[in-house]
Amino acid sequence: MAGDHYIVAWGTVNKSQPLLLFVDTGLAGGGFTCPESTLKEASINLQESLAAEGVSRGGKVRVIPFVVEELTLGDAKEHNIRGLYTGSFPLENTFGFRIGGLISHGFFRPYALTLDFVGMRIFLERKE
Repeated sequence: MAGDHYIVAWGTVNKSQPLLLFVDTGLAGGGFTCPESTLKEASINLQESLAAEGVSRGGKVRVIPFVVEELTLGDAKEHNIRGLYTGSFPLENTFGFRIGGLISHGFFRPYALTLDFVGMRIFLERKE
């Protein structure tokens, strides 16, 4: 855990080098978001023609969708995960180490997710 409640775990984006990803199950409408640096590393193209306006804590924001061909968290692997890019990712360097992205609801849907805070572990069990 980073800070007082940020859960981070190792994963990859389109076969990137391992990145620390922030685990947050509440990204409405998506499974992943990240800074521009991760988009470049993972050779992800934004779908500019599908950009829309959304609302975040700070007010209105331009949201540009993209697709992650392969996204992993530990041994869990999913394909064609919907991503949302807003141009801002303040967590990237907040804790003195790099967070490469935020993995969320769209990734976790096929799994039962267990957070073991005592053992500091995440368990993902794929639903049948």
